[in-house]
Amino acid sequence: MDKLSKTSLYEASITGVIGSSTSFAGSILFIIGLTIGLFVKRIIAGYTILFSVMLIIVGLMITYIAVSNLSKRIGNDLIRKFYLRYVALRIIALILFIAFLYIVSRINIVELLEKGGTGILLLVISLPIGIVSYAITIISMVELRNSYDLIKSTTGNELFSITALTYSIGAVLQIIIIGFIILLITPILEAVSWKTLCEYSSIKQ
Repeated sequence: MDKLSKTSLYEASITGVIGSSTSFAGSILFIIGLTIGLFVKRIIAGYTILFSVMLIIVGLMITYIAVSNLSKRIGNDLIRKFYLRYVALRIIALILFIAFLYIVSRINIVELLEKGGTGILLLVISLPIGIVSYAITIISMVELRNSYDLIKSTTGNELFSITALTYSIGAVLQIIIIGFIILLITPILEAVSWKTLCEYSSIKQ
């Protein structure tokens, strides 16, 4: 990679760091929102979670700009197309997840156990939404891995593949708390991947 190429990649690198950091900030805010929901007021928690998801989506869009820029520099548009599919699927999954959380938050556990009624109806509605959100998230990670594996193969930066793999593991395990945590903190690794992009000196056409 010559000096001009490194200079060209710097813009994509910085944009990627900003996008990943924005997603991480959204993830932290999401945790805060859930905590507020448990100990304070639901309405405050609802707005906090909604804003956190918006922040995550903004982060995804900023990172897409970085991927698109890098895709042009490398000369492989598949990198951009795979990531665009990932963003679209991830946004759909996030929207469905918010709908799932909202419906679940309306369920009165005591009433559900004693009388059933509305609680059972809400439970029946929420489960398919949660399952679809889960499935779409996993599918989106396939597209992310396709994109980031191409970046890794052309730049030699192994961190991109590791990031995609970590996201995928988190997506599969998100039905338990550890997977959820992995998904929330992986943007840190993603930011490091973008930060170290310019350190790799052999882009293969």
